Amino acid sequence: MVVVGAGSFTMGSNRYSFSSPAHQVKIEKAFAISTHEITFDEYDRFALATGNAQPNDTGWGRKGRPVINVSWQDAQRYVEWLSRETGLKYRLASEAEWEYAARGNSTQPLWWGSSDARGKANCRRGCNSEFNNLFSAKTGPTGHYQANPFGLFDTAGNVAEWVQDCYQPGYDINQNSARPLEMANCKLRSVRGGSMRDPANKIGADYRKGLNDHSRNKDVGIRVVMELN
Repeated sequence: MVVVGAGSFTMGSNRYSFSSPAHQVKIEKAFAISTHEITFDEYDRFALATGNAQPNDTGWGRKGRPVINVSWQDAQRYVEWLSRETGLKYRLASEAEWEYAARGNSTQPLWWGSSDARGKANCRRGCNSEFNNLFSAKTGPTGHYQANPFGLFDTAGNVAEWVQDCYQPGYDINQNSARPLEMANCKLRSVRGGSMRDPANKIGADYRKGLNDHSRNKDVGIRVVMELN
C-alpha cells in the first residue's frame, strides 16, 4: 500500500461524453491504496480460506499476475474478508480516489504526460507490449512497467479495475467530493484504467465504462483502498 494525501484535481475530461464534464473534485482525506493490482496469489488465499471459487486464469498463469474473472460482488466479498482478517477497513476506491491516484499529479490522461504509450503499459494497440500480438492479448505480471509518481503500477492497461461507484454516463457537475456515487437498484458498476485488450487511447485515467456487478471478465480485476484513522 502507499498513502495518497488529500488534495484536489480536475476529474474527467471533455474528450469523451461518458467522462465529461471535466470538473474539480476535492479529496478531503488521505487514503492508502494498493500499489499493485490484487494478484492471484492474494485472491487465492481468500478463496481457499472462505470456500469461494478460485477464478479461472484463462491459461495465462496465476501467482503474480492480476486476478481476473472476478465480479464486483466478488470484490466486495474479498475486501470484507480482508477487513475481518486484519482488523483494518479495506474497500474498493471511489472513482474520484482512483482517478486522483492514477493520475499521479498529472493533468494528462496518461500519467507520463504524452500520448506515446510504447513500452509504458500493457495494451492492445499503441503500447508495443510483449504480452500482446496480432492475434491475442493477455495480462502481464503486476509491476512489470514503471510506477506512476505516486508509486502505483498498472493504473493504465494490464487489467481494468472495479471501483465502488454506480455507473452513469457522464458526471454531475455539482458532484465535487470523493464519495462514491450510489443509486437505488444499481446494476452497473464503474470500471477504470483500461486493459490489455484496449488500445492506448482507452487506458487513460479519464476513460471509464460500466459493467454489470455480477459479470466476470478476463480483462477486469481489483485494486483496494485501506482507510486511514
